[in-house]
Amino acid sequence: MIVDVIPQINGSAVQFIHVDPDYPTRWRQEPYASDIKKLSLKMLKHGMTTEIVVGNKRFRVEGDNVWETEIHPKQLEVEGRKWAKHFGVSTTASDLTEKEVVEAPKPVEWIQCQW
Repeated sequence: MIVDVIPQINGSAVQFIHVDPDYPTRWRQEPYASDIKKLSLKMLKHGMTTEIVVGNKRFRVEGDNVWETEIHPKQLEVEGRKWAKHFGVSTTASDLTEKEVVEAPKPVEWIQCQW
């Protein structure tokens, strides 16, 4: 697992915990689950969210509560290119038009699920 805190353009931040897709449920197992629950509550106190990323699935964690959504591959591409542009990474992939941002599929709703 790789932990990454990304500041958002609106001033908040999201803590992403990237999980190896070959072991998609590892984050739900101990000792990881307890640590993630505690860390997510600390992040919430500072106005930040915690999301587990497993391939194109995301899980938002708030203590014992978990919500799941699926991210469209095109949205993942647009998000990555948007951050490359925001941080000044000079690649052709960072050339992002406003039309691409608007037309990118949005995530479906977050659905509460079980640990």
